[in-house]
Amino acid sequence: MAAEFRGSLPLPTPSFGDFLRHLRDERSLSREGLAKSAGVSASYINHLEIGRRDHPTRPIVEALAGRLERALPLSEDERRYLFDLAGLLDIEVPGVADLRADISGIPAGHGCSGESACAEAASASKATGVRFAH
Repeated sequence: MAAEFRGSLPLPTPSFGDFLRHLRDERSLSREGLAKSAGVSASYINHLEIGRRDHPTRPIVEALAGRLERALPLSEDERRYLFDLAGLLDIEVPGVADLRADISGIPAGHGCSGESACAEAASASKATGVRFAH
């Protein structure tokens, strides 16, 4: 007879510290060894791992990743995830004007006067396949 499941299990929120601990344990590195190589204190590593500190600076994350990498190469996904959890993932996010330009074919800051002029320019741009130029 199968067990009946009621409710939902709370999923743990991924954290930089948890992932750092996982990577450190996977490489059999001590807090002290990782800290010394990265130029920080073992106490700081401990604070990261237990969640008292959750957004280290880019130079610190790069130093930590470099030391982890020397022990056992990080996959591209592991490296990206580590930086993402630190709030440091380099992703260019387009602005509203850029998104509108991509949709309409009219570049941001085009200088159209009035909605009909912009609509005509967008229509001409789509019909000819040539991006609207100011």
